[in-house]
This record gives sequence, C-alpha cells and structure tokens, in this order.
Amino acid sequence: MDKLLSLPPMEKIFMEFRIPQVNADQFLHLLSLHKFIHFYYSSVVINGDELKRAMEMISTEIRERAARVRLNATMVSNWLRSEGFSDSSKAGDTCREFELVKIPDEYDNSLSFRYRRCYIRIYRFDWTSSTFNNIILMTNREETM
Repeated sequence: MDKLLSLPPMEKIFMEFRIPQVNADQFLHLLSLHKFIHFYYSSVVINGDELKRAMEMISTEIRERAARVRLNATMVSNWLRSEGFSDSSKAGDTCREFELVKIPDEYDNSLSFRYRRCYIRIYRFDWTSSTFNNIILMTNREETM
C-alpha cells in the first residue's frame, strides 16, 4: 500500500489486485491525487461522514474527477437513512443538499442521487441486504452516469 500511496498524480488507476482493505484515509488521499480511481476487488472501509467528504472533494473539483469503489451495503443504507432517505423515498425527493434521482426498479437495481455537483450511482442497491458490498460510482460529470 505504501507504494500505491506514493505514486505521482495519474489520469487513471485501476486496482485489480487484492488489497485486504483500503481505509478511509488511504482512499481520500488517492482521491485527492488521481483523476479516476477504481478498486475492482478491494473494499474501502469508510463511514458516512468520510463518504460525504469524498463527495465534497469530487463536487468542488474543477477538473473531471471520479471514483468507483466497493462499500459495505449496510453502511451505505444506514448512511442514506441518516441523511433522510428511506425505502419509501421517490425520485425527485430532496433532503438537505441531496437529491434522489433514480430509485431501484425491477429492471435496474441501482439508486442514483446528487450531492451538490457530485453524481452518485449505487449498483445492486437494496435497503435491507447486508450480505454483499455495493459498487458505487461517484463523479462530477453527469453525462458519465
């Protein structure tokens, strides 16, 4: 991990090797340096406040910025509840600075929302499931969603 953290800023980093876990500080450091980071197999251990900090970093960045990560499904659904959303929320609902854009349906089980200028898509989203990780794409370019 030390070698990964010492890389100079790059356009894209695709991490296909297995790192047991990536902690929040490591993830936020990589996000601050690199334009696009993607963890294929490794989970990022992060809480709701740290996730919101990542969204703020992406939202305020002038240059294109994106991250694709695996996060604990229970943490994600609990965090969304703490922000005011629930399984009865509908597309278009807003809570504070968040706007729900798309809710899961029978054809596409992803949930999409916006935080300021950060667009977030959570793949394989389920309000009740905690048996897997969610794959989350965060970007400041709406057209990539």
